[in-house]
Amino acid sequence: EELYRAAGDGALDLVYSTPSLYTCMQHGYGLSPVATAYRHVRRGNTTFLLDRYRGAIVVRANSTIHDVGDVRNSVLEAVAPISTGGYTLQMSEMMAQGISP
Repeated sequence: EELYRAAGDGALDLVYSTPSLYTCMQHGYGLSPVATAYRHVRRGNTTFLLDRYRGAIVVRANSTIHDVGDVRNSVLEAVAPISTGGYTLQMSEMMAQGISP
């Protein structure tokens, strides 16, 4: 929240941000990116470009939840509503399947 407010107040010249926070700042304050980061990972002789942002929905090994549709009426915990990999991506997938918070 402090970073978001500082960006909106014009107190910062440059912000290195998560995708979720950037989206909030873009819509809230009209900010635009000057650069984006891609991560390259090397395994042996192969280099992989990690050009997608991912998150996970994790359950206990003995859970009756086997796919996203099974989470309906379950108790869920997330990192934070502004976390792309820890909330937004999962919520988007659930909402696409008709599951609302």
